[in-house]
Amino acid sequence: YTSAIGKAVISIKDFVLNPREAWTLIKETAQHYWVGSKLLWSEIKITRQILSRLIQGHGMTRRERMQLVRTTTDLFRLVPFAIFVIVPFMEFLLPFALKLFPNMW
Repeated sequence: YTSAIGKAVISIKDFVLNPREAWTLIKETAQHYWVGSKLLWSEIKITRQILSRLIQGHGMTRRERMQLVRTTTDLFRLVPFAIFVIVPFMEFLLPFALKLFPNMW
């Protein structure tokens, strides 16, 4: 099993020579991001509920604490990549950023 992200890098030549396979790859990658964003959103909602109970004075279980850490880490990883997407031509600096911060990926 390989992820859609691992196969996502295709060249223009591959796209022209085999458009059906390239289109399938594009659809798989889009599906991967769609499912991932839905999962992140549901984890954010769960974490919000945990935080509201924590503010009310309830304790956290180990599982809830791990959920909170995982969601917070995911959000802190998402913010730098959002900047790369929003700022024009910043994606060219992405390899340098990954070299400086290897845990971002």
